[in-house]
Amino acid sequence: MLHRVRTSARRGLSEPARWAALLAGGLPVLAFPAPNLELLAWVGLTPGLLLMVTAPARREAAVRGWWFGTGYLLAAMYWLIPNLGPGLLLVTLVIGALWAGVGLAAWVTMAGRVTAGRAAAALVLVPSAWLTTEYLRSWQGFGGPWAVLGVSQWQHPAVLALAAVGGVWLVTFALVMANTGIVIAVRARSPSRSPRPARPPGR
Repeated sequence: MLHRVRTSARRGLSEPARWAALLAGGLPVLAFPAPNLELLAWVGLTPGLLLMVTAPARREAAVRGWWFGTGYLLAAMYWLIPNLGPGLLLVTLVIGALWAGVGLAAWVTMAGRVTAGRAAAALVLVPSAWLTTEYLRSWQGFGGPWAVLGVSQWQHPAVLALAAVGGVWLVTFALVMANTGIVIAVRARSPSRSPRPARPPGR
């Protein structure tokens, strides 16, 4: 599956939706210092998730998730450019592949008509997929925890109360759940209520 996603990514560099996903990935990073627009974390994932959900097939959703993750990492790790130079792009492309799972989770649960059951599944699976990327990136071989979304809320004691129960991971889960809820609401109000698109042959 990952090999197919890589091939699709190489062949689809000209697709505007993928470039949009790359740019959308940088949006939630504005919630971190120094921009410090911490409230953006509650809505900043929505454009990227919508791009994943509206993909024509699950593989494309995974690729858009990959591009989103790459954009997120590029924006979060820009300060490493003097040390890594062009190598930073390679690093972000490799680690950004973890977000392919976010794209798949979003597409499977929210593409097409979103029923109550699928909405409930999305509120669990999409934040869990995002949390998995953060857990894997927190491995010491990757430098330990960094750019963890929940850290963006460090100035809000009410939100940080969640950290007393589940650490920064629960804060991240709540943030991604909120963004997923917005996508569900947008999809519910969409005039298109057709079933989830079928997977085209060869996709």
